Amino acid sequence: MAEAALLSVLVEHDFSSGFKLDVRLDVELRPGSVLVLFGPSGAGKTTLLRQIAGLERLDLARVSFGQEVWSNSVRNLWRPPQDRRIGLVFQEPTLFPHLTVRDNISYGVRPGSDPCLTPVEDIANMLGIRDLNNRYPSALSGGEAQRVALARALAPRPQLLLLDEPFASLDAPTRLRLRREVRVLLQTTGTPAILVTHDRLEALGMGDTVAVVIGGRVRQMGPAAEVFSRPADAEVASSLGIEAVLPAHVVAASGGLIEVSVNGVTLHVAEREPIAAGAQVYACVRAEDVTIETRAPGQASARNHLAARVVAIASEGPIDRVTLDCGFALDALITRRSREDLGLAPGAQVAAAVKATSIHLVARP
Repeated sequence: MAEAALLSVLVEHDFSSGFKLDVRLDVELRPGSVLVLFGPSGAGKTTLLRQIAGLERLDLARVSFGQEVWSNSVRNLWRPPQDRRIGLVFQEPTLFPHLTVRDNISYGVRPGSDPCLTPVEDIANMLGIRDLNNRYPSALSGGEAQRVALARALAPRPQLLLLDEPFASLDAPTRLRLRREVRVLLQTTGTPAILVTHDRLEALGMGDTVAVVIGGRVRQMGPAAEVFSRPADAEVASSLGIEAVLPAHVVAASGGLIEVSVNGVTLHVAEREPIAAGAQVYACVRAEDVTIETRAPGQASARNHLAARVVAIASEGPIDRVTLDCGFALDALITRRSREDLGLAPGAQVAAAVKATSIHLVARP
């Protein structure tokens, strides 16, 4: 696919459980780009993906891609998945157990296919599974099986690849490697993709555009970095994994800085847009933007240095999450080595440093 194509989706459906899906989505997908459907479990991401794939028929659905109308419930029009020229990869590989790796990959490639399609051998080589051609799925590791599933989905050269949490069941090192490989493969083949995930790092690492889905609705959509750095509201901020979403009010603004008060503690925030004194806001701070200090900061660039007490320390693999009491709760992420060098323990008196540019304000009703 040589040009960008507009994906347009309108879906409404009331489920017997009481959940309502109400999505309107218009996004241009460039060759090799990735749209991430991001949100908590049960938000409706997979149901939305299945509508795009044509796996379900709901009350009201209108889906088009480029010049093709894939479904329109008002006109009783619905094209099955095989007519949409899409590739599908799920969390579990779902390979044919009686076929070899090569035969699994070749399964969707029709005889006499367009000679311009990427050869099966090239797809397998790009995913590092060419040496597995004669194996059966039962002899593959989880990472190998998922690579085969990806190769099978890409071999017929789909115009759109749909990925439903395809890395979720893999171990961390394999997951990270496969994400990178898939990103390069999509760019190499020029295949646009839609990825469902609730993993923030995965969304940032894979996505060009992110649509935040909460409660069956798309609550915010835009470039990945913009969405994660500037959430539209407190619920979006919380779903994006921003640990501190703090009720605050604006005290004053001058010199490019906004002064806000959080539970009586003053924070200075970089002024991105004018906000009137007295405005009620949420101050959003990510744990990775908080630095812990045990001595005077000297010439440090952080504008905010808050007296704090260590409340708890929890291990997250090689990283420790330190919960602080600054007059309000604040988390910091530091390496285990740094925590040991600083001699941190519950009850320790420290300072929490946060740059003014690392705090984002969103309006509060």
